[in-house]
Amino acid sequence: MANLLAGMTKMPWRIFLFFNLTGSAVYAATYILIGYFFGKKWKLLEAWLGPTALYLIVAGIGLAVLGVIFRHSLSGSLARLRSKTHKRNSG
Repeated sequence: MANLLAGMTKMPWRIFLFFNLTGSAVYAATYILIGYFFGKKWKLLEAWLGPTALYLIVAGIGLAVLGVIFRHSLSGSLARLRSKTHKRNSG
């Protein structure tokens, strides 16, 4: 999503690259550290979270995917509608 916003606002590519690389490094380091600190205590974390949290996480991912698919199809429909309206008004 950030790359679309950066493109729409005409952000210079060097600034985008800097922030994108910085964000990616922080993201990767966070997951590595979580794995390092909780890797040995996975069973405890799994018992603490329980199956309900796992189902909620999967449901959240599913909703996010459905939202992206819906927005993509909606934007395609709107683009086709705009092109039809534009052709009618200009012709």
